[in-house]
Amino acid sequence: MSNFTTAAETIDRLAVQFQGIIEVAAVLKQVGSLENAAAEYKKQADDALVAAQEAQIDLDAISEKVAAANESVSTIVDDASARATEIISQANGRAQQILDDAAEKGAKMIAEAQESTNATVQRAHSEIADLTNQIDWLRGELKDIGSDRDKIQAEATAAQEQLDGIKAQISKMLG
Repeated sequence: MSNFTTAAETIDRLAVQFQGIIEVAAVLKQVGSLENAAAEYKKQADDALVAAQEAQIDLDAISEKVAAANESVSTIVDDASARATEIISQANGRAQQILDDAAEKGAKMIAEAQESTNATVQRAHSEIADLTNQIDWLRGELKDIGSDRDKIQAEATAAQEQLDGIKAQISKMLG
């Protein structure tokens, strides 16, 4: 074998070996790329974990504030409800007192008005009875006056007739 042939075979072996080395280098590049990607993803995952932990801390703080606010609101609502109940109770009591007072005053006014009306009616009955008695007396007087008038008229007529008779006698005597 010639030196050239040996050299060519050596170069071919070297080329085959280098081909494997090139393939190994390409695989190592891919592995390095995957390691870099894995490291980048791990960094992103670590950053996301830190952000999630901070968000959890913030959420816990907000939850505590919400719980405190709910407790405060509950206390305010309970106090307002108790105060409203007290005010309504007082208002109902006052309203009932006003109604009771009004009913009492109304009953008193009605009793006084009834008493006054009864007294007025009694006086009116008494005055009517007095006026009826006066009317009856006046009717009796009128009747008596009518009778007296008739008597006086009869007496006047009789006196006139007597006067006429006397006048006639005097005329006869004179004339």
